[in-house]
Amino acid sequence: MSRLLDTLAKLSEGRSQPIGFEAARARAKLHNMLLLAKIPSGNEKLLSAAVQENVDAFVFTLENRKKEKQTISKYIAEINEIPWGVIVTNISKEDTQELLEMKCDFIVLTPDITPAYILKEENLGKVLQLDPSLDLELIRTIPRLSVDAILLETGNQVTYPLTVHQLMTYERLVGGTGKHILATMPVDMPIEDMETMWELGARGMIVDITEENYRDRLIQVKEAIKKLPTNKKKSKEKFGALLPYITLQSPAEEPDEEEVI
Repeated sequence: MSRLLDTLAKLSEGRSQPIGFEAARARAKLHNMLLLAKIPSGNEKLLSAAVQENVDAFVFTLENRKKEKQTISKYIAEINEIPWGVIVTNISKEDTQELLEMKCDFIVLTPDITPAYILKEENLGKVLQLDPSLDLELIRTIPRLSVDAILLETGNQVTYPLTVHQLMTYERLVGGTGKHILATMPVDMPIEDMETMWELGARGMIVDITEENYRDRLIQVKEAIKKLPTNKKKSKEKFGALLPYITLQSPAEEPDEEEVI
């Protein structure tokens, strides 16, 4: 099973509370939300920085596949203990096999152009990248797809801070999938919106880092994750006037005198 998806499942189901020093260390490492660093194709500087910042997982783009694979292979020893995946578009079966040999943990699928046969690959976690404006009829098909998680795209068409309308759009999408939820975090997304996404159900944020702000951004997001509530906030109860419920019953029929023994 994908290590990333296994961790998401633990976050969604609630963590156990074992005792002991090693258990305490494990709990300290597992926060309420995962931090995934999105690394541009072949950028060794950003990869090295993300390793030093102890991110929970990497997401690589494959804009230049040859260069990217060379970079991953070069740092494979350093990132071997950290789950990593790739954003794929048109991927061949040969590419899939090569990623498996390199110990790729998951793939992010672009539904419009990713071949359907990739859904049959059982050795990779599958994350479906979705546009929140997706038609409702298509949203209803997602539970039947062989994907493990969805990725809410919060990119070019989204303004920040998030509006109530945008949150409603996300709720519409999330409520119909039944999958684990990841969300993208562009460089212009304010840190305050993280709790909103967490309350929505997102248990992993993919941070798009650049050379200009990568270290400060990663530190900022890590601190925000530590401050997230332990449990999901409960919605306020709605109170209203309660009317007595009256059940109309027919009076019990008395037995006829002739039937009385």
